[in-house]
Formats: sequence, C-alpha cells, structure tokens
Amino acid sequence: MLSATFRKTPQGTMDLAGEATTLPVEVERKGSKILAAVLVVLGVPFGVGAAMAIASVAKGGTGPLVAGGVFGVVSAALFIGAAHCWVSRHEWTFAADGVEHRWRGLRGWRQWTEPMAAYRGILCKEEYHSGGKNSPSYTLYLLFLEHGTDPKKTVQLYSSRSSEGFRAKHEHYARLFGLPVLIPTESGIQERAVEDLDKSVRQRVAEGTLEVTFDPMAGPPGARLAIAVKGDALIIWTLCGPLGRAGKVVGPILLLAGLGFAVGGPFAGEGALTVLWTIGGILETAGLVLTFGDRSFRQELLLSPKEMRSRWRTPFGMFGVRVVSANEVEEVVVRTPTGSRGFTMVQAIGDRATVSYGIGLTKAEKEWVRDCIVAVISK
Repeated sequence: MLSATFRKTPQGTMDLAGEATTLPVEVERKGSKILAAVLVVLGVPFGVGAAMAIASVAKGGTGPLVAGGVFGVVSAALFIGAAHCWVSRHEWTFAADGVEHRWRGLRGWRQWTEPMAAYRGILCKEEYHSGGKNSPSYTLYLLFLEHGTDPKKTVQLYSSRSSEGFRAKHEHYARLFGLPVLIPTESGIQERAVEDLDKSVRQRVAEGTLEVTFDPMAGPPGARLAIAVKGDALIIWTLCGPLGRAGKVVGPILLLAGLGFAVGGPFAGEGALTVLWTIGGILETAGLVLTFGDRSFRQELLLSPKEMRSRWRTPFGMFGVRVVSANEVEEVVVRTPTGSRGFTMVQAIGDRATVSYGIGLTKAEKEWVRDCIVAVISK
C-alpha cells in the first residue's frame, strides 16, 4: 500500500494524495506542534495572572476576582487548544471499494467508513477572499471528493491560491478514484466521465457522447445579439454596450439635463453660474459617453472550426483578444467565475486558455451562445 504524509508546500498548497497514481492510498495529517507551543506560551501569562488573583482573594482581597476569572478562562482555553493541536491526527485510507477516515482529538479516536459508490465525483470550486487591511485579496482553488448525500463525508483533496495546474489536478484525482469530474455551472453540476477527460468537444460530438442538434442560423433570442457569417466563421456581437437598452435612454436624458444646466446658469446669478455650468459639463460628458461610447464599445465572438476568438472592438482599435483552438476546447459552460464581480458569462475552457463572453446578456442569450459555440467548433 502506498503511504503518503500530508504536508503543505511553501506556497501553501494542500495536496492530499497528489503523488499517488493507484489505489489504495493512505494519508495522514498531524496537528501543528509549533502552534501548540505558541498557545502554551500565550497561556502561561494568563495562568500566572489568574494564580495571582486567586492568591489575592485568599488573603481577603476582592478587587481582582473578576479579572482573575477572565484570566483563568483564557488560560484554560489556550491550554486546551494547545493540547488538541498536540494530539490531533487525521488519517485517510482511499481504496477502490471505499474511504475510511480516522481522527484523534482530546476525546480519543473516532472514525467513519463509506463505500466509494456513495461518492458522486471530484468537484472543483473557486472561493474569492477579499483579504484585509494588510493582506491582499486572493482566489482559493479547491477540489473535493464529493459525497452524494452526506456533506460531512465529503473530503477536501486539494487547495491552492494559484490556478496553475488546477485543471490537470482535477483530472488527476478523477483518474485516481475512477470518478467523474464535477463542474459547477449556472444550471447545476455538469459531469464528465473519466474516459472523456482528455477529449475535446469535437471528439465527443464525433463519438456521439455529446449530442448537437442546434442550428446557429435560427437566430438569437432577445434583442441584444446579432450574427453574421464570414467564410466558415460565425461572428456574434452585442447591439449595445454593458448598459443594454438603458444606454439608449440614459445617454440622451443626461445630454438634455446637461444642456438645461448650461442654459440656465446665466439666469441663476453669478454665485451659482460656475456651479451650474460645472454640473452641466459633467452631465454632458456622461451623456456623450453613454450615447455614443456605449454603442462603440462591444465584445465580439468569432467562431470557426479552427478557433474561437473573443475581442473588444472600440473606436481606438481591438483590445482584450483571447484565442483558443477549437481542437483544445474541452468544456463550454455558463457560470459566474471567481473574481468576475458577480458577472455570469459563457466560458470555453481548454487546458491552455479560456475564452469568456457574454457580460450583460440574459440567461437565454448566454445559453444560446453556449450552444452556438458547441455547434460551430464541433464541425
């Protein structure tokens, strides 16, 4: 049996069975002896303070009684925490037929055993942490051996603050346990079988494991999207910018409001003239940006059997160009990526690149774009 000892790398990455290639695997995690020593060092002064307060009370004093009680509680909590860290130990055994978890604390050893058939697959998650005053924000990339019904028996396998190698690690654990890859999307959990992990969307369509009956030329839903055909490429773009239909109304309103402030300034007296003209100038500028800029800045998506390309078209040229080969696209999902400030978008994911599209679109429009991508790149 392959045995591995749990540890955290200098980069803070937890990899419960990262070096394992076959089952069974035994992994252990021990409590931190350093943390236990730190808690003891912190607990000693509080314990001394509590002892001095008790001695004072024994001599007839009553003043330090409350402080002594607080010091005693804090000291006891720190010593109990230190004892727990010192004896704490977790052990996992991952075998083809099941998972066994044993752990020891101050109450002694406890354990549970669960058959492998009870697990759904290897679930990936991304957690955004905003950080604090003196610490930067970061995204935590996590993998779990996901239990089908009991969250308490879900096992965290991997965590890292770096996205590098995250997809490969996801596939590694799926192969190790022989379970599907689980990918969260807006419409639920998407599953990928182990035998399909290295297959592109095109390969899966050719084999019949992914069905495509969608016709992109039927036209998009709603009024936000437009399409055009250029050679073997399908071009999708938005008819208005991130404000959507509101941009068509808000811009002219601001232009009229700014004009009103500018015209009314001379009639308000010298004291208010500068203020009104300043407000009018700000409103005019905002109105011009929303009226013309909202239509000039748009994201385009170019789809062909060779590649996918997303880009932002502006009056100053193309920006934010992202390209992924059609042969490399393994997933096309609608989801809210971590760090996207809550924006849901369509993502075409490959091992080396990800193309995102669809900020500001409705759910139906994003699903239409997703189906377009699958239909075109699988030809």
